[in-house]
Order: sequence, then structure tokens, then C-alpha cells
Amino acid sequence: KKRVFVAVVFVWVVGTVTTYYLYSRGHLQNVTNVKFPTAMRLSLKGLENTSPTTSVPQTGQQQELTSTSALTTAQPTPGRTKIGSQEQEQRLVMAERVELASDGSDIYISVLTTPGYHDSRLSRQYITWMQTVHPKQVQVVTEGGEDMWTEALTRAGYQVVYCDCPRDSSKTQRMMCCKGGVQFDHWYQARDAGAVYNWYCHFDDDIYVNTAALIQLTQKYDHRQDQYLGKWKRLSEQIYGNSDRISGWTAPGLYNYPERKHDTYRYANGPAYCISANLMNRLEKYLRGQNFVNSCNRAQAVMDDVLPGVIIEGVLGVEITDIPEITDQLDSPPNDDKSWYKHQITVATGKILLSSGKYYGWDMVLSYHCLLYPGVSWCK
Repeated sequence: KKRVFVAVVFVWVVGTVTTYYLYSRGHLQNVTNVKFPTAMRLSLKGLENTSPTTSVPQTGQQQELTSTSALTTAQPTPGRTKIGSQEQEQRLVMAERVELASDGSDIYISVLTTPGYHDSRLSRQYITWMQTVHPKQVQVVTEGGEDMWTEALTRAGYQVVYCDCPRDSSKTQRMMCCKGGVQFDHWYQARDAGAVYNWYCHFDDDIYVNTAALIQLTQKYDHRQDQYLGKWKRLSEQIYGNSDRISGWTAPGLYNYPERKHDTYRYANGPAYCISANLMNRLEKYLRGQNFVNSCNRAQAVMDDVLPGVIIEGVLGVEITDIPEITDQLDSPPNDDKSWYKHQITVATGKILLSSGKYYGWDMVLSYHCLLYPGVSWCK
């Protein structure tokens, strides 16, 4: 009996370890998902070393951008929709437009997500704060095929961008830099097409945006000047561009940027920040398309989500404007302080504590939406 028990335990351990390994390598992910044609597929494949204007010079100096990135698109096959669970179907019909008194049409909002979070995160964004923004102002950057939520976003007029980026693991720096390049490239494409956006704002898929407060914020600052708005998250330390020790490893930082203005720099945490149009124009050679991938390669130890801020402060010498009301996952909001919540610009959906609201758990974000917009039908 002892031998049989040991054998059973051994088989269980081997099976568990094997399953975990295959899942972490991506072999068992999304095996039950149905693949559908994409509404728009962008690719950075083949762009490496194809244009001398976007390659990384050996001298470390960034060359000027002289042409747009060669991103390809494809249209979806109509009439194919992935049907979600009954709960998701019920959630979908909760989307209800809210018209704001103030005009925020000059704000371009980019949301970064991934298929694994469409049901849990993107769905809540769609039925809450996205209903307070004109669909043409919002782009959602993801990958994979269409599902119920991306299909709903597309039908409602939101821009859904599918990245064809390398996926050698669930979340690699290479893939995230590729997605970032696509994300920024669309702002520049909109500008080149004649759209007038005075602000570029980035939000992660687990951030609730108080749109009215965001509009008030951007109206306080001149978009014709260099403006970088966010909440400085490095506490009391600055990261040094050469040899600072961060979390046990050395960060080369901006060592490969000889044009840098500073060797020390601060930045907003990656989930939420806004950049003025004037500064976005100056950042084009660092952020647009393949240029952002090149920037990631030059600042190898700087994560993709904070890299724009590092370039803004370290390379261009533009200081961040600290906005305490831009909060995210690193903050701990007070419980049931309704006045505090009403004055925030962003809050992480998983950190919302409104225990007196109608909804609980992860759905407390719905209670937050009801606090700001009590006239919504499902809030009553």
C-alpha cells in the first residue's frame, strides 16, 4: 500500500508540474477559445532593420523619423460573434450612455489590455466609464481574435486594435514593447489624418476613469506646451541613469542615450498618465511604431510602461507634474469615503472600497460608477 501511495503521489506531482510548464509556455492557453477574424490587425513583424530612419545607430544617437511605420491592417469577416456566458450576456446589456456637460473631445484615450482580461476587466470598463466618452476618442489595444466584448466595442464605434506581436511567453518585454509601439502609432496616425487631439492619455484595463475630472485636469494645462501629467510613484528615490540598484539588479537606464538632459529622472507609474500634444510631437522619434521597440532596446532595464516617462524626464528634460488624484494599484483608497472617490481622476478597479454600495467584490466599480452617475438605470 505504501508503494502504491508513493506511485500515485509521484504521478500527481509529475502531471501537475508538466501541466504548469505547458501552461506557462502558452501551449495550454486559450485551447477552448474560438478564433475569429480580427477587426484590425497590426503587425510590427519584419520592421526590424528595414528602415535606416528607425534603426538603432551604433553611436547610440536616435535618428530623426522621416516616414510612418509600415503597419498592415485586415478587415474582419462579418457576422461571426463569439457567444459568452449568460452572466457576460447580461452584463453586456448594462452599457448605458452618459452625456457629460463638459467637452472632452480633445482627449485621445488609449487602453491596453489582453484577451485574458476581456471578461473580467475590459467588460467593466465598457459598461462604466467608457460610456461617458465618445467612442471615436477611445482605442483599445489587445491581441488575439474577436470575442463578445471586442465585438461590442467595435459595433459601438470604439477603435479595437489587434496587435500581431511575438508571444513567446504570456508577458514578455519584447511583446509589451511591440504593443506599446502600436499603441502610440495610432495617435500619430490620427494626427496625420487631420484629427485634432490635444492630449494623449494612457490607462490600463483595470483603471476606472472619472472622465469629468479628467477633462477638468486637462483644461488646467496648456497643451501647446510640454506637459506630462501623472502621479510620481518612485516614492523618495530617483533612478539614476547609469548604475542605480533597483530591486536587486542594475538598471543601465539612459546610458545609451547620449542626448539625455539628466542622469536622474522620475516618472509616473505606468497604469495612468497624460501627455500634451506638443510633447507627443517631440516624442515621435522615440515612441512611434518600431521607434518604441528601439527605445526599449536602448533602455534595456526600463519597463515598457514607464519608459515614456523616463524618456520625457531623462532624455528631453521635461519634468512630470505630480497629480495626486491619479491613483492606481499601488494606492490604498479609503473605505466608503464618497467625497474622496468623487474627486479622484483614476482609481484601480480592484482597490475600490465602497461597501455601502449596491455591488460587491470586483463589481464595486459599478458602485463607483453609480456614485458618480446615479441616474444610470441599473444604479436605481
